Amino acid sequence: MHPILFTVGFFQLHTYGLMLALGFIVAIVVSSRRAKAADENPSFISDLAVWSIISGLIGGRLFYVALNWTEFRGNLLSIISPFQADGTFGIGGLVFLGALIAGTLVALVVMYYNGKSILTIGDIVAPGVAFGYGVGRLGCFMSGCCYGKACHLPWGLSFPPESAAGYYQAAVHATALHPTQLYMVLGGLITGALVLLLERFKRFEGHSFFIFFILLSLDRIIQDTFRYYPPSELHHGYTHNQIILSGVVILTGLLFFWKWRRASLPQSHA
Repeated sequence: MHPILFTVGFFQLHTYGLMLALGFIVAIVVSSRRAKAADENPSFISDLAVWSIISGLIGGRLFYVALNWTEFRGNLLSIISPFQADGTFGIGGLVFLGALIAGTLVALVVMYYNGKSILTIGDIVAPGVAFGYGVGRLGCFMSGCCYGKACHLPWGLSFPPESAAGYYQAAVHATALHPTQLYMVLGGLITGALVLLLERFKRFEGHSFFIFFILLSLDRIIQDTFRYYPPSELHHGYTHNQIILSGVVILTGLLFFWKWRRASLPQSHA
């Protein structure tokens, strides 16, 4: 684990931020190449990515603040201030679901405003976003955040005691924890690969877009059964991710099968 790559004065380069940036680059490069192959303007994909990244960071931050309101209630400036109490520089604390919702909504608005087909562009960017998500989650592993519950399986990992994962591991007297960060890395990479693999069966616009949302949502629902959450963040034993994304899976699944069925019906000719 290397949560901080180097420090220069009050500036620290966090591995999480670096891997997040690398994930964005992977998503943009893959999506731009697919756009060119589909006769779409690659520069639009880059512009769309900028809007999605900015809104995603804002949404992820606001979601984190909402879930940890007591941390910010007495000092609202700390929500946006990059100057931390320990003298370091940077803003920490993002929630994936908030970033996904905000980034997706803004992307939809940008596509609509530019007269682009949401489903067509969604098909183009789906695998790239999945790969970028997987790469970005390496930052969680290097930082020791987003850790799992106690694990008794051969691949369970022990974390350094100074990390958040290590502190929890010592508190519950566990010899190892589920490496949920690596589960999420694999989940993103496998989702991207499956989206590409299943494109050979494409019958309608939005095919890859819907599959991406279904697979990545299912992945996160499963991941959260192994990941540790404080009891205060659980609702009748389920995380907010599991509750919201279950609705996403159902709605997206219904849309997928409706579109698939319509595409399978014989076309009438006047």
